[in-house]
Amino acid sequence: MSQELVYTIRLKGALDARWSAVFAPLIMQPLQDETRLIGPVQDQSELFGILLKIRDMGLELISLFPGGNLLISPSSPFPVITTQRLLLREFTLSDVPVVFEYLRREDVNEWLETAPLQSMEQADARVRARMGLFHDRMGIRWAVALRSDPERVIGSCGFFSVRRGTQSVETGYDLHPDYWGKGMMTEALQAMLQFSFSEQELFPVHRIEALVAPGNIASIKLLEKFGFTREGLRREFFFWKGCYQDVLLYALLNGQEKR
Repeated sequence: MSQELVYTIRLKGALDARWSAVFAPLIMQPLQDETRLIGPVQDQSELFGILLKIRDMGLELISLFPGGNLLISPSSPFPVITTQRLLLREFTLSDVPVVFEYLRREDVNEWLETAPLQSMEQADARVRARMGLFHDRMGIRWAVALRSDPERVIGSCGFFSVRRGTQSVETGYDLHPDYWGKGMMTEALQAMLQFSFSEQELFPVHRIEALVAPGNIASIKLLEKFGFTREGLRREFFFWKGCYQDVLLYALLNGQEKR
């Protein structure tokens, strides 16, 4: 017996409502410059039939991939979070200059798996990728700003690699060095964890993983402060700075976080 798998199919252009009957029972989600078709597909034969229909109608396929969240409507707002000192908000293209300013620094990138940004174009691509996580329903990356200066980004945090069958995600974060040692990332991650493990339908989360270099003591202490458990060593998991390097796997389960 075949098992249905939910697919997300991205088409170029925003289709109007009359197209919904053509692709039923897939759910059609028109966006600004593309349309998403999300729903269960019985087998590869049915999937190929959908792709042929798209081709024959002259529509342009952007991508398709297994996964999709039917609980999220295209109008679902980005979850903005406030804490005592911080505002966790959505990235915008106006953030590109300040993102370039701090992600080009060697000290910020010492333990990140990415290289320092070399141009404003790279910063633009990074910001668009972070914005795309939410719009593609593959995760959330919050821009972290001070409540007293909400327009200026000082860092980011969030989760990605959403595995819907197990409600598992991977977390990542960064912070401008001017704000190191002030408890800012502790405050931001606490808000992120509380949102992630709350009864919210955007991205139900049961398990949050973190991959950290063994030498990144500050990040290890931060994770352990929140109750993340070291589950093992992934040997030569990253190709980073010209060589393969080990990373530690930490994980936190819903209900285990320290308050």
